[in-house]
Amino acid sequence: MRKQILVLAFCGFLLCGCGDMLVAELEKEQSVQDEIVTGDSVVSEQAVQDDYTLKLAEAVNEKKKKEPPKEHKGVDLNVDIKKADNMIKLVLAPDFFGVNQNDEDIKKEVRSWGARNVSINEDGFVSAYMSPEEYDEYVLKLKKKLEDTVDNIVKDKKKYPHVFSIEANETFTDFIVKCDPDIAAEKAITAFDIYVDSATYQVFSGISPKEARVNITYLNKDNGEVIDKIDTEQLVRK
Repeated sequence: MRKQILVLAFCGFLLCGCGDMLVAELEKEQSVQDEIVTGDSVVSEQAVQDDYTLKLAEAVNEKKKKEPPKEHKGVDLNVDIKKADNMIKLVLAPDFFGVNQNDEDIKKEVRSWGARNVSINEDGFVSAYMSPEEYDEYVLKLKKKLEDTVDNIVKDKKKYPHVFSIEANETFTDFIVKCDPDIAAEKAITAFDIYVDSATYQVFSGISPKEARVNITYLNKDNGEVIDKIDTEQLVRK
């Protein structure tokens, strides 16, 4: 009986040893299979994958270089401003004034800018004339209106409770809004208010509507992290 037990134990030992050897052989075989022989060199699957990834990235970058840059559409203010006989001539599209103003209200508004000889053709386009001095004064008023809009957004805690401060560059094209992270409900309102006055000021100060732009960056006031960015294309009415 003891002999039988010893025999069984010995067989178990052999089986265990063979099992370990078998596992080692299988691992070795798998390691060999994981290698791809190319010419005289041996390249691992990982190296092949890394090379493929690198070439794919190079191909994508090359494609991006060949793609034309994204077209800047500018702001949606259809305004034509030009000099005419020592005067500044304005031609404004009907949509500049919205849909709720009648012709008399439009003429009254344009005259309030300091313009004269205001007329509206059958297509609704408004023509008016201003002296260079009157025009420059009006542009300054537009700048002041934009600055007031920015100040009011910061001060009006009832309408904009999460806005802390707003900074703008010299041309009033780029704005940084420092705010609380939960500004989501106010982003659309602040963006629209800034866009309207900034776009109007830029166009009347001599920038082509196609070249004008308004970009707004929202930063976390506590750590400076970017919460969101809104550019001209997102702000322009579709």
